[in-house]
Amino acid sequence: MQKTKLLYILIAGLLVSNLMLVGFMLLHKPPHMPPPPGKHGGPRDIVIERLHFNKQQVADYDKLIKTHHETIQNEDKHIRDIKRALYATLTSAEDAALKDSLIQEIANTQQRIEQTNYEHFTDIKKLCTPEQQPYFEELSHDIARLFAGPHLPKRPRR
Repeated sequence: MQKTKLLYILIAGLLVSNLMLVGFMLLHKPPHMPPPPGKHGGPRDIVIERLHFNKQQVADYDKLIKTHHETIQNEDKHIRDIKRALYATLTSAEDAALKDSLIQEIANTQQRIEQTNYEHFTDIKKLCTPEQQPYFEELSHDIARLFAGPHLPKRPRR
């Protein structure tokens, strides 16, 4: 009789814990859910809103984004290709000089990506009117957080 009672208690405990888990999953919103369309769906919308861009500035900004995106995609593809070549050297008797040159090429490509990103933001700054420059200055403090993804902590407000 004792074993049966213990079994019923164990089953009840598992049932309660499963119900709590299901409730948590239904009620808890994941931290990185994208917002609904039109509700600051991404960095583009945040930049437009925070800099108070007019229609012409938005059109010019969209052109900058397109060019920037194409450049970064090409550089990212280049890095993936180099990494494939680098890791292919693991299965062969390639010399250390080849490995080092591939790693250096990845570093050089990443440096070009960062330079491209920086120039993209200087181009955005050029779109701003003198009245928008203070907004850009404030935005510049948040650029790393806005564009680097969810893993960076928020900057404390001044």
